[in-house]
Amino acid sequence: MKKQDNKKANNKSLLLIAIKRHKVGLLVVILLCMLSSTLAWFTYNTQVETDVFSNKVKAWNIDVSSIDDDEGKILIDLNELYPGRTSIVYDANADCDEDNHCITITNEGEMDGKISLIFDKIELFGAEEAASSYTITKKDVGSGEEYDVTGYAFSLKFVILNKTVYRAGSNVGPSTTKLYYELEWKYEKEQSDFDSECATSAEDYCTNLASFIDHYDTIDTALGERAYEYHKTKDPDDKDLSIQLRINISEINQP
Repeated sequence: MKKQDNKKANNKSLLLIAIKRHKVGLLVVILLCMLSSTLAWFTYNTQVETDVFSNKVKAWNIDVSSIDDDEGKILIDLNELYPGRTSIVYDANADCDEDNHCITITNEGEMDGKISLIFDKIELFGAEEAASSYTITKKDVGSGEEYDVTGYAFSLKFVILNKTVYRAGSNVGPSTTKLYYELEWKYEKEQSDFDSECATSAEDYCTNLASFIDHYDTIDTALGERAYEYHKTKDPDDKDLSIQLRINISEINQP
């Protein structure tokens, strides 16, 4: 019994000696095994994620021929804005370009999409406007969409002719649409102008038109004075009105 215990002790001692002599090598082997297992797990999971991604996500590819496109942001700049300036009116028979205040939007991707606008900021007479200074109202117009910017003496609207742009090569519908804007600031807005507007629309102010006209006259006078003061010291390169917006597109058909 004693000899057997001595034999076990000797074997244990030899094992410890071997471990001590070769501990660096053993550590290297252990680390290599652990690293191999980790890399194998990472590679496997990465491959799975890649498969899921490639199977479920298709690419958006929207081409925008804009007046000024900076990192996906469309900048609409107007050099001159004052009461009585020439109105900006879109001409459907003319080319869609800067002179016609029009932008072409083309879906060159793999999915049908719905176009909408996001207004980031409005700068008027050299100062960024607070969001509370204006209201943007969206409404459907035929197959398109209209965005009315209200709160000012001038009227301003943006129109998307067709809010649905189909995938490139689709036979269902067009893959191209147009975005344009129109602006008007009359020198003197008469009672007849308001009557005409209320005859063709159901705006809230039409229910109390006399009160609204007084409110409009106050806004018109204040904004006209602001324009006058700004133009006295304005640099030639400064813009009277600058609007930064983005094109948003959402998927309408699941793959």
